[in-house]
Amino acid sequence: DLIFAENTLSLTQADLNNCLGIDLDTPLLILSDDRLENIEGVCALTIDDCLACALKNRPEIKKADISLLINEIDLKLARKEILPDITMQGNCNMDADQLINKHNWNESTSWEISIKTSLPIFDVGKAKRGVIKADINLANTRTNVDQLKKEIALEVKKAYLTVMSQKKMIETTEKQVAQAKESFESAQGRYKSGITPMYEVTDAQTSLNNARTGYVKAVYDYQIAIFSLKKAIGENLL
Repeated sequence: DLIFAENTLSLTQADLNNCLGIDLDTPLLILSDDRLENIEGVCALTIDDCLACALKNRPEIKKADISLLINEIDLKLARKEILPDITMQGNCNMDADQLINKHNWNESTSWEISIKTSLPIFDVGKAKRGVIKADINLANTRTNVDQLKKEIALEVKKAYLTVMSQKKMIETTEKQVAQAKESFESAQGRYKSGITPMYEVTDAQTSLNNARTGYVKAVYDYQIAIFSLKKAIGENLL
């Protein structure tokens, strides 16, 4: 039993280190109840709050949003290639001698305005293919972003529900420890009075030890669940 417990502890520590994104062999320490309350306070969020944090903080979302913006710009530039190029030019000519002699601005000046339009006749096919390609890339990126958000939302929901489940497990094991302790003390009293044999005390002691072990495991699993949730919402774990 001791060897099995030690192996289970080592594997659980490795799982927690993996959640934290640190070396699997890094030694860890189970927090006391008062420090556990501090961790819980950091993550005292509703599931909607957690989802909002994940969409805001997860680096995958930020990277996907940048890719989406780039594809949108590419599409705008591609569409611009098939539009006509319009330029306007204006010139103002002034006869200085006439202006000095007649002092008439209107008769001494003349205006020229020209508008030039060019169409990409020979490259229009290439430009249209560029638009189609950019449009497809944008649609694919949007699909990927939507799928990524769904996957992250599912990850957050699972992590959140696990936290809630492990929190209830701590409450349950606390009650089990209290009941086992009461049974052990009662068995001790009956044994001292000569009412029950020693093996009942031993059984009660074993049940109490098992209950305490279950409580420690529940606390440890709760810590893993908390850090998994923080990782899912993109918070700094260390």
